[in-house]
Amino acid sequence: MEVVYTEKPGASFVYGWIFGVIFMGGISYWLTVLPGGYIGWTVYCAFYSLYPAGFCAVMSWLKDKLSHRYIITGTVPFIWVSMEWIRSCGFMGFTWINLGHSQYNFLELIQISSITGVMGVSFLIVAVNNVFREILSFNFPDRFKSGTLKNKKEIIIYTLIVIVIFISTISYGFFELNTSHIEGNSETKIAIIQPSIDQSIKWDKRHQGDIIKKYFSMTREASLHHPDIVLWPETAIPSFLLLDNELMYSIRTLLKEVNTFLLTGTVDLVPESRLIFNTALMLSPEGNLVEKYHKMHLVPFGEYLPGRKYLERMSALKEVIKPISRFSSGQEVVIFKTPYIKFSTVICFESIFPDISRKCMLKGAECIIVLTNDAWFERSAAPFQHNIKSVFRAVENRTFVVRCANTGVSSIIEPTGKIIDSTPIYEEKILYATIYPHAGTTFYTYYGDVFALFCFIICNGLLLYTLLIEGRACVKHLKKSKGKYNFYRNKIL
Repeated sequence: MEVVYTEKPGASFVYGWIFGVIFMGGISYWLTVLPGGYIGWTVYCAFYSLYPAGFCAVMSWLKDKLSHRYIITGTVPFIWVSMEWIRSCGFMGFTWINLGHSQYNFLELIQISSITGVMGVSFLIVAVNNVFREILSFNFPDRFKSGTLKNKKEIIIYTLIVIVIFISTISYGFFELNTSHIEGNSETKIAIIQPSIDQSIKWDKRHQGDIIKKYFSMTREASLHHPDIVLWPETAIPSFLLLDNELMYSIRTLLKEVNTFLLTGTVDLVPESRLIFNTALMLSPEGNLVEKYHKMHLVPFGEYLPGRKYLERMSALKEVIKPISRFSSGQEVVIFKTPYIKFSTVICFESIFPDISRKCMLKGAECIIVLTNDAWFERSAAPFQHNIKSVFRAVENRTFVVRCANTGVSSIIEPTGKIIDSTPIYEEKILYATIYPHAGTTFYTYYGDVFALFCFIICNGLLLYTLLIEGRACVKHLKKSKGKYNFYRNKIL
């Protein structure tokens, strides 16, 4: 933050970009193990570091142009939240590295997410740290030159404002934690199957028989606890399940034996259009298809390639882009209905986007189930980071979130964000949970990222105001220059 206040906007942009590379590259080091390796990681760091670079440049520019110290200091968290919100938009949107996610286990603090989303937590983190920056700059001016507030009175007022906001947030959190009712009138027993199948053999046809046997064996074991629904992870069946009559017959026989609903991930092919979908489908205890959902938000450059049909026309690129998957996007949220609970499914990457889960709740879901295959991340921090995002989906919508992951982390998360139970990674395990219907009725469920939008509008208003001041200054300068020109011209004449 020091260079934001002491350097010109251009230099601040460069320093912000370097910070972004270190910050985002360090958190997302696991990208190096994915297809694309260090090249993909480098491109990721270079692109997403533009956001903190932009933040630093804007703050530096405002510091240069504005004389209102209070505005400069108070705007910092608004600009940061605006940056996080912009980064979440579009097909390249990415919310994995929001600052607020770091507080996932501070339950009293993150309850504000039911109003503001995770970006409200980010706002508070930046505001609190900004107070410390001002205090350090005031008390140690030789070492810290970034202070904008010039006397104790200004610092005390600003500090008290932030303290009031922080205490109000924590008080709201305590109130929600003490008044939230986790249980309901009906309960649903769920068994989560985590088979721990390594990615290197998952799509190998030579291992398909053993993989299916493992799922069948673990499901029979789970049936001893009489679950209402059994969950298998994303692409649990590494084939076109609905077109595989022999396998479908085996699964029907299994479900009649264990007498439970089955939710599983698979790949779906629509014969008429030849479109391929990453799919979640539910089968009844009789083995009949109840409903299926096609993943809507695909991973760019992983599950699909933007502009593929144009790139394939270039012979030099044809072989390079061939390995990239050709999945198509689903078009709508689906509600899976059982006699016990109504739920929606989000698949892997979709769980990091709050708007998808919010739409599920608005359509009538009473629970969110995440099917994922985090085996791609190997034994890195990514599966644990991925699990954290679901904590906020639970709080935002005040609903249970259940995660079923191939190699972990599988977990059960209460509507308050408390992780009831979770699994280690790369461990074959069955997780049992009892959940209750919770229909999303929060401010965030109904209105989404209005807080982030409010911050964005505030920032744009401030930028326009600054440009207006700058414009007036330019006009005055031109008038003054013109006056001097006329004076000298008349004198010469």
